[in-house]
Amino acid sequence: MTIDACGRLREFRSGPYDASALTASLDPDFFQAQFRVKQAREVLLAMVKAESLIPVDCEIEIDLALQAAYQEGLTDREDVIFYAVNQVTLPETWRMHPATRACITGALSGKSTLVDSFTSLPDDVLEELSTPNSKCAWHQDQLGSV
Repeated sequence: MTIDACGRLREFRSGPYDASALTASLDPDFFQAQFRVKQAREVLLAMVKAESLIPVDCEIEIDLALQAAYQEGLTDREDVIFYAVNQVTLPETWRMHPATRACITGALSGKSTLVDSFTSLPDDVLEELSTPNSKCAWHQDQLGSV
């Protein structure tokens, strides 16, 4: 019950709930998207902790990055979050770099985690991955085909 602006007592009653009026289908994609919400928060927190720039449409970009991590076959929580952070913050070609492919292959085979593989990469390779217009031969080949 509430009192309206004229001082009258009003009573509101909800009507019967009709579950058939749901607009969202509760298929596996719906539940996967719900699962990614928690992971998206973790990705965002990792980006804030790393002092990365947060994109304006971060919800969409982070969700697409998480989906890309799963499409790569990654399942370990830390690997998925690490991949998603890099997908959002690094140049688009980072995931096609031979060192990245080797790290992902190692994570998929169980030899090491993606995080451990990346932290063992030499500084010059990490620099190549983070530089959008790198002068390395591999990067120039990719720019021509992207």
